[in-house]
Amino acid sequence: MRIGILGTGNVARALGEGWAAAGHEVVLGSRAPAERGDAGPDVRSLAGAAAHGEVLVNATPGTESEAVLASLAGEVPAGTVLVDVGIGFTLDGALAHPGVSLGERLQAAHPALRVVKTLCTVTASVMRDPGGLSGPSTVFLSGDDAGAKAVVGGLLHDLGWPETALLDLGGIGTARGQEHFALLFLGVAGALGSHAFNVRVVPEADTATVAAARTARRSHRYAEAVAFYRDVVRLPVVHLAEDGPDGHGVAVFGLPGTPATFELLPEDRPLPGGRPHEQLVLYFPGRAARDAVVGRLADAGHEPVGQNRYWTLNDAVTFRDPDGAELVLAPWVFGAEPPPARRRRAGVVTPATGRGR
Repeated sequence: MRIGILGTGNVARALGEGWAAAGHEVVLGSRAPAERGDAGPDVRSLAGAAAHGEVLVNATPGTESEAVLASLAGEVPAGTVLVDVGIGFTLDGALAHPGVSLGERLQAAHPALRVVKTLCTVTASVMRDPGGLSGPSTVFLSGDDAGAKAVVGGLLHDLGWPETALLDLGGIGTARGQEHFALLFLGVAGALGSHAFNVRVVPEADTATVAAARTARRSHRYAEAVAFYRDVVRLPVVHLAEDGPDGHGVAVFGLPGTPATFELLPEDRPLPGGRPHEQLVLYFPGRAARDAVVGRLADAGHEPVGQNRYWTLNDAVTFRDPDGAELVLAPWVFGAEPPPARRRRAGVVTPATGRGR
């Protein structure tokens, strides 16, 4: 998809780099493109960016956005999706649009465009890499056009935002809430000493309220298995004891980013060979994170083994641990985003593979 981004600041560059990495054709727009070579390889005039984009992104300072869009009147085709990530502040730090949001004003001024407000509740680094946070979080969408929000949702997926992170607030009038969050954002950033954070909307539970989970199995080659998961796969060790309360050793590994643990217990008797249906599946936020573990396994002399067709179709790689149990390494997050095969059938470009329509 061709994306034109109005602006060349931190937000514009972060979004441009993220979408370019996902396979999109990105052009940044500047009032003085010759002076903004540091913003990326393809910086054009504002009109040039607008002409390039099938989707247009407003990443200009919120106090300037209306004038910038007004200067492009007649340059942007009717029906174009306009992604608005702008927030305006006055010189004294107050919101520049406290009554009617910037998103609403842009939609009112340009009724032929389809405005979607999003990403204005997080800093630039989180916009591009939500997986860099310590857990799942929420990104909001406001807009009057359902089709436009579907397009923007796809672009958010390409930045690494899973479907479960997206919360559609409704029409463009709800953009006021997103923009007013900026005041709370600044307070939280001051308290944390960092802008790299986000919030998560946690709904009322309608299933069993489980706070954590652990799976355990016995290992005939316990010492080798502990070294395999600790030193090669590099799962965090939560607890390791030579003599547990039941008179045997125990190794408990944490699964990063989840309240789940995996426990190994020594077993004197040999276990059934092959163990084809015993699996530990680790889901990674993209191919690069998965391949780092694959590389360590290869360096340690482990080779991939045959696997179920489902895993092959979804770009997973399977190894066997010292006990013969399968370790499946999958480059997507189960329950948070569709598996790669389903996304390819839908023609959606994935950050992990760069493939798509």
